[in-house]
Order: sequence, then structure tokens, then C-alpha cells
Amino acid sequence: MFVDVPGVENRVPIAIGDMPEQTEVEPNDTPDQAQLITPPCVINGRIDVVGDQDCFRFVARKGERFEFRIQSASLGFPLEATLKIFDAAGQQPTRQDDNGNPDPKQTWTAPTNGSYVAVVGDLFHRGVMILFTVC
Repeated sequence: MFVDVPGVENRVPIAIGDMPEQTEVEPNDTPDQAQLITPPCVINGRIDVVGDQDCFRFVARKGERFEFRIQSASLGFPLEATLKIFDAAGQQPTRQDDNGNPDPKQTWTAPTNGSYVAVVGDLFHRGVMILFTVC
């Protein structure tokens, strides 16, 4: 859906869905500062300044499946998104960049019970808008 915003020449795209929404809260640039989320949810956030990344902590049970989707380029924003998932020990069992699509989408299964951190960033470390979805 596109919305006309007074004072803005171009129409602004917005995504509409039926999942609970959360708004990113800074500071959440490091795993220690990760914002706690409760999937399934949509996180509305932004890669605000050059070098910014956003970290989101969630709890998962072994075998629990999640679908991570980033919507930004598809809404017209210039984000070359990266998605990394770390376990509590800081190990990175998975990483997803665009693989030919600037909006990563990844189905992920928790290898063990525990706390995990999803890190969203820009491949080129620019500051741009994102919409991050965890199902």
C-alpha cells in the first residue's frame, strides 16, 4: 500500500499485516543491548546511521522453526540487508545476505533450547529504513 504524506513529493510505501507489531528501541546495536522480542511479530525499525545494526533477542526451543523476512528494498528503500543469528555463546550458526535478493528471507530451526540474537544490518553499512519480520 502507498500513502500520500503531506510535504513529501513521493508516495511512501507501507506494509500491512496481521501479526503483532513492535517498534525498534535504541540502543540495540550490540548483542548485549539486544531488544527482547516475542515471535511471531513484526519489528518496525531502521538502520539509522552509517554502520548501524539492530539486534533482537528471542527465546527458542530445540526444533522450533522461525521464518525471518526483511522488507526494505521491496518497499523502495536502498537497503542491502544482512541477517545473522547468534546463540548465547556468540556463535553464528547461520548468516543470510541477499543471495540475489536484497530482502533476505530465511527459515531457521533452533538447534538447542536457549536465547538467540538476530542481527540486521546493511551490507554496505549505510543508514536506511528497514522493516523486519519474525514469524
